[in-house]
Amino acid sequence: MTPAVFSCEKRHNVTYPDILHIVRTGQIRNDRHISTNSTVLGAQRIGWGLDRMILKDGHLFTILLSSIVYFALFVYCLFIRKSAGIVYHMALMACCSLQGLLSIGELLADGLEAKLFWRNLQQIPLYGSSVMLLGVIMSYMRVDVKVRRRTILVLIAVVAAYWILLFTDFLHHLIRREVWVEPYGRFERIGMSRMPLGWLFYLAIHSLSLWGLALLAAHYRKVVGGQKRQVILLVIAILCPYLLPELAKLLGGQLNISTSLLPTAIIFSYVMYFRKFLQMRPLAREKVLEHMSEGILIADERDRIIDANPAARELGLGTGGKLVGASLADLFAGLPDLKAACASGEQNRLEEEIGGKWFDVRLIPLRIRDERTGMLLIFADITGRKRAERELIRRATTDGLTGLSNRLHFFEKLQEARDVCRSSGKPLSLMVIDLDHFKSINDRFGHAAGDRLLVRFADLLRDAAERAKCTPGRIGGEEFAVFCPGMDGEAAFRLAEEIRLRAAREPILLAESGEAVAYTVSIGIAQLRGPDMTVESLYAAADNGLYVSKASGGNRTTPAERNA
Repeated sequence: MTPAVFSCEKRHNVTYPDILHIVRTGQIRNDRHISTNSTVLGAQRIGWGLDRMILKDGHLFTILLSSIVYFALFVYCLFIRKSAGIVYHMALMACCSLQGLLSIGELLADGLEAKLFWRNLQQIPLYGSSVMLLGVIMSYMRVDVKVRRRTILVLIAVVAAYWILLFTDFLHHLIRREVWVEPYGRFERIGMSRMPLGWLFYLAIHSLSLWGLALLAAHYRKVVGGQKRQVILLVIAILCPYLLPELAKLLGGQLNISTSLLPTAIIFSYVMYFRKFLQMRPLAREKVLEHMSEGILIADERDRIIDANPAARELGLGTGGKLVGASLADLFAGLPDLKAACASGEQNRLEEEIGGKWFDVRLIPLRIRDERTGMLLIFADITGRKRAERELIRRATTDGLTGLSNRLHFFEKLQEARDVCRSSGKPLSLMVIDLDHFKSINDRFGHAAGDRLLVRFADLLRDAAERAKCTPGRIGGEEFAVFCPGMDGEAAFRLAEEIRLRAAREPILLAESGEAVAYTVSIGIAQLRGPDMTVESLYAAADNGLYVSKASGGNRTTPAERNA
């Protein structure tokens, strides 16, 4: 089907194109019926000066002024060409300026074919400006460079396909159904109806604005304070080309697309480059957060994660490392202290073990005018510090040779156990153990053999004590002790006999000579009795039983002779 082409109806009123035709040719256009020659005489008096003055009247002046402003912004971009996203902004300004000039060409052209040619040329910068505007927004949003470039290239390819179909539409008629000339203020422009494919391209290119709005809306939730106002400005800028022409119609006027884009260009230039609000802050945020060793989580007022830096993604939180969109309550379900701190909404600081590592976690509420708008969580890896602290504690509380509690730590734990058993009414027993004739073993086989003997017996003692839920320790050179919460004297005596008999049955073998070194132990036992019995008196009673065992020749267990 060949699309119908219509010209506008003949009029009796003189229009600007009539005057312009008279000025240029000195003749009345054949398709106009003008009853007087005064128009010809007036036009000839005005002469070619009218061609220049008319640009200051009506649409042409505003369109030309807009094009000049776009070009000025383009030139300004050349001076700040190292700024983030400036390439897309420069292309946007160039497209807008070119579109305005081509729009003037359409209004001044004579005849449908000439006007259609200029209208087709306009589509190149007009559709290109939508793509470049999305590129500016994606640059601001810090979308990955590869993703951004790939997206823009795909969109440019789509627009290029549209341009080819548009300029060859007279062959296949896939884009436009009908074209005609229609009045536009003092001038005339192209009117048209689209084919389905034409509507598809039209809607696709305008959906880029919706894409940009969606990106800004998502970013609005991540920012606070002045940045929220800046995002709102950009949203208004995107809506201007759609709202301003409708507003002009309500006021009885008309607004060209080139002019309606002017507020968009000015707002974007002002916000992103003149004031550099959005150029530096997102860049600084991205660079600082991405290179911080601390994990950073930012939650909104609903305690949902809206941003996370790479270090935070390596914490192992969430399902498959996905953090954005997760709630703090679900994220820290296995960390009750941290979960409670987040729920309180107050500033806090605590240490948590996550994935085998220790972190110093700082919670900082984000507030605007005393209203909580979110939460900042900072995870600093303190695993090295915790290991150093543990090593210091181990050295301060553990015997370096045997790995058992040293004398000071053993008696501190014994005091704690005594207080707990006294308040709960449970029994508490203490055994003191000494290796028999250890000095002679040292003198005969050497100190290395003596050390191996101490380590061997410590292992035996640890095994027996832990199975009985008791606590062993080394309290002297060859002297050991074990306290047993919840165990009375008789049960402690049976455990002590098990340890003594096992030690007698398990001599150590010297690696150098293969000689077996047998040894025995003597044990004294005491049970906590009476409310006034202290750790010192309990130990003295057990030590007294040890003395009796040693005096009796060793290799025996003796309960304390005096129980308080």
